[in-house]
Amino acid sequence: MFINFALIVVILSFLELLVTMRVGSILGPRNAFLLMILSGVLGAAIIKIQGPLLMKKLQDQLNQDKMPSGALLDGLLIMTGAILLLIPGFLSDLMGLLLLFPASRIVIKYITRNKLQKFFKSSQSKPKNSRKRSSTHYDDIEDADFH
Repeated sequence: MFINFALIVVILSFLELLVTMRVGSILGPRNAFLLMILSGVLGAAIIKIQGPLLMKKLQDQLNQDKMPSGALLDGLLIMTGAILLLIPGFLSDLMGLLLLFPASRIVIKYITRNKLQKFFKSSQSKPKNSRKRSSTHYDDIEDADFH
């Protein structure tokens, strides 16, 4: 699992570097750098504004005895998008912007919800104690008086 994660991080970092170099060659290094700074500032502003709004929305839904699953997933996607904008690079910015736009977020929310439902259904169907019992059973031993 760790090797897969490390491999994904290395590949994404390499792709991020390639895309940044390409954008820098098109826009010029100074403009590319300023664009990355601007996206970081935008991400920080979104977190600062949306964080308290999300907490208020969740609190309101909980006060009305409603389960805030939709608002929770929306907020999680928005915060993830804002964090991706904070990461320097254009590939992460693109992924972050996709999470911020409501139209693309609907599709991502649908996919995420289905994956989570499948995950929880599969984890509930597995037996809790999946180990085989040893061949030595002590269930059938009756109580005896030991003096």
